[in-house]
Amino acid sequence: MLRKLVLLGLLIISLSYVSCDLAAQKADKRISATLKLVTDNPSEKEYQQAIIALKDRFRKLGNPIKEIKLVSEEKIIVEIETSGEVEAVQKFLTTSARLEFFSSYKTEEMMPFVRAANTLLANTDSREKNPLLSKINMPNFDYGAEMFHVQVTDTAEIFQYLSIPEVRALLEMGKEDTKFLPGKLIPETDMVSFYALDNERGVAPLDGTYVTEASMSYDQVGRPTINIVVNPEGAKIWAQMTETAFIQGSQIAIVIDDVVYSAPGVVAGPITGGRSQIAGDFTEAEAQELALLITSGAIPKMKLLEISSEPIN
Repeated sequence: MLRKLVLLGLLIISLSYVSCDLAAQKADKRISATLKLVTDNPSEKEYQQAIIALKDRFRKLGNPIKEIKLVSEEKIIVEIETSGEVEAVQKFLTTSARLEFFSSYKTEEMMPFVRAANTLLANTDSREKNPLLSKINMPNFDYGAEMFHVQVTDTAEIFQYLSIPEVRALLEMGKEDTKFLPGKLIPETDMVSFYALDNERGVAPLDGTYVTEASMSYDQVGRPTINIVVNPEGAKIWAQMTETAFIQGSQIAIVIDDVVYSAPGVVAGPITGGRSQIAGDFTEAEAQELALLITSGAIPKMKLLEISSEPIN
């Protein structure tokens, strides 16, 4: 059974990453990769920005890119000399690691919209009596920010429903820009949760650009965790977000690459100082790599077209 999560300066996230310390040893291989931006008709400026982001990520990882360039057909060619495994380098090249924090709406706030959307869709298509409600499992309101659960195979259709202009017009005043995102796979099921996030400003109030430090450590019972420190501006935003969540009894969604990994509540007032701890079911290697990805900053989403490795003589 799902349980309501709480936040006492502790953010709970579960992730799996390939272990890799790119700067640990002397380079013994040369890895070449070809990448392409996953956007519609990207401009040369967007590609140049992607190149800068890649350079910055690997510099922060302690393993600067030996060569990177934009070639014909809008492809980025990257060459790296490293001791890291090919799979790990591939992960660092293609994982955006865009970390965002959003205030989330409570389930009971969104249920009138869900039911109204179902009625509208049913009136539009008489072949289905409950086009939306028939595809979702309704959680108990005690589950907090989780609107409903959906079979993984139905997520694309749910997103399609929620993006229809006439459906979005049913959102309450002040919630017109709500951002709907799925959660991670629920253990032992083929289902994911859906969340409604406050996206009034069009961007996350707090994201990975405010992070100044991320490091692996251990909690009180010896489990690997990740300590995160944000800059003074980020600390003010975090204090405001946690104070609002505390007063309203709402949750804060922790999002990585458009997937909600956790949406804990705040039960002890605003969190000040700009320090938080991410804990979860990590191995030590996974916690180390996540800390590296967060520290190295987000990169645009890219598709790997080709990758190869050869030993350095």
